[in-house]
Amino acid sequence: MIHGDTNTSNTMYHLRTKDIKFIDPRGTFGGNKYFGDIQYDQAKFIYGLSGYDEFNLNKNFKFEIDGD
Repeated sequence: MIHGDTNTSNTMYHLRTKDIKFIDPRGTFGGNKYFGDIQYDQAKFIYGLSGYDEFNLNKNFKFEIDGD
């Protein structure tokens, strides 16, 4: 089973114990457990460290669509 949504905004770090916990998993899909390649979780977390999470959490960023 994999987390399915590893990113820094879904990560908690305990300063005293140095424990790392991933929260808010995408752990089920259609009532079935979410299984997959562990490298997906690893790659998604590294992608978040590369700057995506900062972009993703930026409340001043928005898309505007004109027309269809």
